[in-house]
Amino acid sequence: RRNDQLRPFYMQTGLITKAQGSVYIEQGQTKIVAAVYGPKEVLKREDFSLKGKVMCEFKYMPFSRANTYSEPRQTFEEKVISKTIAEAMEGVIILSKFPKSEVLISIQMIQDDGGTLSLAMTAASVALIDAKIEVRREVIG
Repeated sequence: RRNDQLRPFYMQTGLITKAQGSVYIEQGQTKIVAAVYGPKEVLKREDFSLKGKVMCEFKYMPFSRANTYSEPRQTFEEKVISKTIAEAMEGVIILSKFPKSEVLISIQMIQDDGGTLSLAMTAASVALIDAKIEVRREVIG
């Protein structure tokens, strides 16, 4: 591909029926799926917040990268990506509409060929919109 060429892009929403919103995205050889669960009422008293809370869990699938072993638990890199996405989505979701609730965003990197964070941000944003969660604006990576 030339420097001025865009990678092919494909997106489909609503694939995960158990989630309130979901999306599958391919950009070139990078493939990712994101699902949104909630808003759900927070049951633990210490997690209580009047404006709602966003949780994100990003994970590379074991086969997503060449010559890389995937840990069953989140790696440091996955935790950083999860935190970055959660903070970005907290800034755009109108959390005051979900008092005492949390929104969980689950992101699985199926195949990694670059652009991980930007595509994960886009997937999280589209899954939120598919879940009909009110946002101030879309986050496109």
